[in-house]
Amino acid sequence: MNAKLTLRLDEARIERAKRYAALTGKSVSRLVEDYFALLPDQDPAQPSKGVVEVPLTPRVRAMLGLLEGAYPSAEAAQEDYRRYQAKKYLGSASP
Repeated sequence: MNAKLTLRLDEARIERAKRYAALTGKSVSRLVEDYFALLPDQDPAQPSKGVVEVPLTPRVRAMLGLLEGAYPSAEAAQEDYRRYQAKKYLGSASP
């Protein structure tokens, strides 16, 4: 069930939100709803145990597992990154 909500915001922020909404093809209401969906269900009055669960956005959720199996081991991934850094900063393929 949808309900009406009145917000009081600075006019410049409202205009910025409208421009962003137009660029993304969403309504300002949808932007606010998307933001509210990211808020944790946790009661802020209750002390947390150091971990706050934040739901993943659809874009991030779609990327989960993309690199799984890309390297046979963590050491191979680190070595590949070292080679990248050496090439980038030293101009060579190995340090």
